[in-house]
Amino acid sequence: MRGPIPTREIIIVDESSQPLVLTLWDEHEFDEGQQIADMIHTQPIIATLRIKATSYHTLNLSTKFATCILINPPTAQANALRTWSSKNQEAFLKFIAERTYADRLNLLPAPVDDRVVTIKSLTTTNTKRPCWIRGIPNLLDRSQKMWYNACPICYKYLRARSNLEFDCTSCHKSIRVSPRCIYSYAQLLSSNFII
Repeated sequence: MRGPIPTREIIIVDESSQPLVLTLWDEHEFDEGQQIADMIHTQPIIATLRIKATSYHTLNLSTKFATCILINPPTAQANALRTWSSKNQEAFLKFIAERTYADRLNLLPAPVDDRVVTIKSLTTTNTKRPCWIRGIPNLLDRSQKMWYNACPICYKYLRARSNLEFDCTSCHKSIRVSPRCIYSYAQLLSSNFII
């Protein structure tokens, strides 16, 4: 629960094998969240419509008022995902045991050579994911604030003084607020490769 609004966080994985946190808010926590919790041992397939995606630090998903959640939808895509899921049980257990979904360094790992593609080839794909880019960053606005106060565990922005101790409203851990670096920049590419 985050404040007075009930929430439930569910770890989801697709064929990219990147675990994501899906946060169910309010009525979605009570309705679909409880259904999913009751059948979590079966690793249900979840399809969502009108979900909120944010890419602050990593890709996160959360419900909003108009979100629709389908559990184990009767579609060919769901059947294919179920087959893929059954072949990757060990990886899922490892994700959970190592809490990969909570480690931001694991959520955006360094690339392997066979994943390096040209930037031009990305214009033909419809994939939207975090990625590495080789280049030289230039600050867009030198007068911008270069830091923000955040939880040192989940890196969530907090409106609090540095070094203040309290329970984080996002990860619910007892923390000491710490400053984090943030800035806007333009990327000058030193090559035509994206990593």
